Amino acid sequence: MNTIIGSLKEIATQFDCIVIAVHHVNKQAAMEGIVTLHSAKGSTNVVQKADKVLSINGSATEMQRSLYCEKNRNGNRIKIMFKFNKPLMKFEEDNIPVISS
Repeated sequence: MNTIIGSLKEIATQFDCIVIAVHHVNKQAAMEGIVTLHSAKGSTNVVQKADKVLSINGSATEMQRSLYCEKNRNGNRIKIMFKFNKPLMKFEEDNIPVISS
């Protein structure tokens, strides 16, 4: 994992581009439905090398989810609430306002 993450960081720097990596969470976070900065499975190198870390939180049995910026080197953190339409595998806007810090 360290080699892959290090290589992705090099690509982003060398080509001045955005690289998006999707990472699984550990078993505890998956069972609880609560993801934090330290929920990445395996190496802590994943979050250390990243400029931004986004997490999606919510229970598998409920529709409401939140997208939260766990880490952002270049700006503010945000939290966006939405509903997950599981049959359509689609995220839909919720009427809850966006929270930024």
